[in-house]
Amino acid sequence: MNAPYQFNSAETRLIKELENIEPFNLTLDEIGFFQQDKNLTVHIKTKDDSNLKKLFSAIKKTLPDVQIKHDEFHPHLTIAQVSNNGSQKQIDQFKLWLGDRFTFEVNKICILQRSKLDNTVPFHVKREILL
Repeated sequence: MNAPYQFNSAETRLIKELENIEPFNLTLDEIGFFQQDKNLTVHIKTKDDSNLKKLFSAIKKTLPDVQIKHDEFHPHLTIAQVSNNGSQKQIDQFKLWLGDRFTFEVNKICILQRSKLDNTVPFHVKREILL
């Protein structure tokens, strides 16, 4: 199956499945981290991930042929990779940077395609689907 057909098919199925999911506000209010090789990956996450999990579940149901890397869904936004040496100080600085929280509207999803030729651009947005 060629890529344009796959994108068109996925877009059509997602538009239908997501028509009942309204845009929602998402608040990022927590700095977290996890060990990855010799570094820590620092990320921002939300304390209330229920809307993201609902959206993810609908996408997963609609595109069952798409491989999922992890069994569980832990939504986060990676902001840095830091060495273990002095990492607590850096994490504290990220917490100051974040402040109390910030909120934005989630009103669309994007279908991405990884670039196999351009190492300077990790992916391209191929389709946008409004909620």
